[in-house]
Amino acid sequence: MPERFVLRVLFALCLGQCLLLSGCGGKEVSVVHPPAAPMPVVQMEPRQALSQQRIGARVLATAKTQLGLPYRYGGMTPGRGFDCSGLVCWAYGKHGVKLPRRSWEQATAGVSVARKNVRVGDIVVFRIGRSRRSLHTGLYAGSGQFVHSPRTGKKVRVDRLDNPYWSRRLVTVRRVVN
Repeated sequence: MPERFVLRVLFALCLGQCLLLSGCGGKEVSVVHPPAAPMPVVQMEPRQALSQQRIGARVLATAKTQLGLPYRYGGMTPGRGFDCSGLVCWAYGKHGVKLPRRSWEQATAGVSVARKNVRVGDIVVFRIGRSRRSLHTGLYAGSGQFVHSPRTGKKVRVDRLDNPYWSRRLVTVRRVVN
């Protein structure tokens, strides 16, 4: 009996570690959680804050400094590499905006924005699998483009929203700074 208990504890610890590292990509974990409460839009003092457009542009510029960096599952630093949600979280974090780490949590951050109203720095969210958590995130870059860290074997890059692969999969645009 004690061996079974130890094995169960080890299994639970390993499973917990996998959940902590899961951000996005083709790996799915079937765990049932209550729906996350939407994250409020970050309100800023008018005299102290930059406008949303300026913050969005700065967040985007920060993300673009990582172009060419290899994708890394669970990565969220330039030294280790980035997965999609790690890049978004890191870029906003560099400008004082705290975002959830996982792509499925970022899909409810801030407020939903109509695709026609997307602004530079808004989070674009795509469904890449069948699970409601199989999501991919990037940052809108203007001119119908977005910056993201695609998948294993690829590098942080700019892609077009009107690319048939991405346009079919876009599920929401989120604005987290107002």
